[in-house]
Amino acid sequence: MTTRVRIITPVASMVVVAAISASAASGAGAAFAPRKPCGKFSGPAWTYLAGAPSGSSYTVTAIGPFTCKSATSWANKLVNDAATSHANKINPNVLKNGPSGYRCDAESSKQGRAFAGECSDGPALNPSSGFSWAGVP
Repeated sequence: MTTRVRIITPVASMVVVAAISASAASGAGAAFAPRKPCGKFSGPAWTYLAGAPSGSSYTVTAIGPFTCKSATSWANKLVNDAATSHANKINPNVLKNGPSGYRCDAESSKQGRAFAGECSDGPALNPSSGFSWAGVP
């Protein structure tokens, strides 16, 4: 008997986040805190663990009352944090120097930096406040 294991990648998790955001914006399903696209910024070069894509641009999204200005400022700081890759590429890195009262999880780039992640005050799928960032090619 062959066992198949499906690994969720950061790109796939960003698709899930986008789907949740779209659901929240349409008013469908549970009451999600609003997510506000905040634009892009340039940061350290990153390469996805599998080797492609790569880039040095990042996109930021604010959640709930978190402002775009604050979200972008924090994300710009956190993309420089060290993040180690995991053998199964599922377990996120918990970053220690995010905003007080928020849990920050991140995925590692090939360069060992936090190229995608989220800082939130509550459950990962339905925080009331926070922000997320991701490297974009």
